Amino acid sequence: MEGNQKNEFDNILGEREQPEKSFIIQDEEKGFFSKIKDKIGIFVIVILLIICIVSIFSISSAVSNMKDNITDLTKRMEGIKAIVSSTKELESKIDVLTKENNALKTELSELKNEIEKLKAIATKPVQTKPLKQKMTDKTKKR
Repeated sequence: MEGNQKNEFDNILGEREQPEKSFIIQDEEKGFFSKIKDKIGIFVIVILLIICIVSIFSISSAVSNMKDNITDLTKRMEGIKAIVSSTKELESKIDVLTKENNALKTELSELKNEIEKLKAIATKPVQTKPLKQKMTDKTKKR
C-alpha cells in the first residue's frame, strides 16, 4: 500500500507540475515583441499623458511670460501717459512765457522809443529864445 500511495502521490505531483510547466513554456513562447504588442495600448496612453503634462507646463510658462509682458507694457503705458501730461504742462507754461515775452518786448520797444526821444531832445542845441521886450506899442511911440 505504501508503494501504491507513493505512486499515486508521485502521479498527483507530476500532474500538478506539468500544467505549471506548460504555462511557463507558453510565456516563453510569446517572446518580447508579442508582450509589447499586448501592452502597446498602455504605452500609447502613457506617452500621451506625458505629452499632455509637458504641454500643460509649457502653456503655463507661456501664460506667466505673457502676464509679465502685459505688466511691463502697462507700466510703459503709464510712463508714456505721465510724459504726455508733463509735456502738455510744459507747453502751457511755454505759451504763458511767450505771451509774457511778447509783452516785455513791446514794453522794451516803447522804452527804447522814449529813450530815443530823450536823446533827441538832449542832443538838440538849446535854442535861445529872443528876449521879448515888454514894450508895448505905447512905449515905442515915445
